[in-house]
Amino acid sequence: MKYKNIVIAAGQIIITAVLLYVIFSKIKPETVLRCFRHIDVRLLLAVSVLSVANHFFLMTFRYRAIIQMVGMKLPVFVSRIAKFGAIPLGIVLPFKTGKILRVFYLKNMGLPYHSGIISVFLELLVSGCALLCVFFFGLKIWSGLLFLILILVVSRNFNNSFPVFLWSIAYEIIRILCVFLLFFSFGINLSLENILVKIPVMLFIAGLPVTVSGFGAREFSAVVLFSDIAVREQIFSAAITLSFVEFLIPGIMGLFFIKKFLKGIIEK
Repeated sequence: MKYKNIVIAAGQIIITAVLLYVIFSKIKPETVLRCFRHIDVRLLLAVSVLSVANHFFLMTFRYRAIIQMVGMKLPVFVSRIAKFGAIPLGIVLPFKTGKILRVFYLKNMGLPYHSGIISVFLELLVSGCALLCVFFFGLKIWSGLLFLILILVVSRNFNNSFPVFLWSIAYEIIRILCVFLLFFSFGINLSLENILVKIPVMLFIAGLPVTVSGFGAREFSAVVLFSDIAVREQIFSAAITLSFVEFLIPGIMGLFFIKKFLKGIIEK
């Protein structure tokens, strides 16, 4: 199992490196630097604050609802420790180590291992469903409504799952709004169709466990999806900044919770 994990982690690093190499072979670094010099700093700061609030509140509430769905009620603060404390470890350690340690933390809080593992997959599932819902709305309003109704009807038939999908949809909508505003801060004005269709696709691809925390996949998919709207350097600049806002900022937030997180794993 250890050998398998090493192989998977190495594969993620290689794919990330290949995607970034392909991107850098198609762009001019000096143009990228010029794009950063023309960024709307105030709007970028506003996006960062919105992203922090989205992670601190909506992501925590969704995660708490997921844990309740698999059979355990956690206080909001404990849910926040479990969610954020694992993020910095997931950045520096290979192969989803943060998610694995989160399962151990929840076990020491009283949640069985199998329920903790289920919660990991549920989080991925509800994120994908929420993004698909927005995607279908972007294609046709009626198809989005049908998909949303289907999710809500199905969720009402499973224990405590209804709040999970509501929190997830709210969380993903704010993420999409952050992407739109961040791109706008680089002078990229996305149409409503691009916001509702292409941004969910980009976020979905970045969430697939094929690269290191979405790096490379996020930038590559952005360049491919939005190349008809702006120059590659402009899109890449926005996408790499998005990686910072979407991933590194939560990692920094997690540093405030990592001590209690590790203590919760070790002490029991």
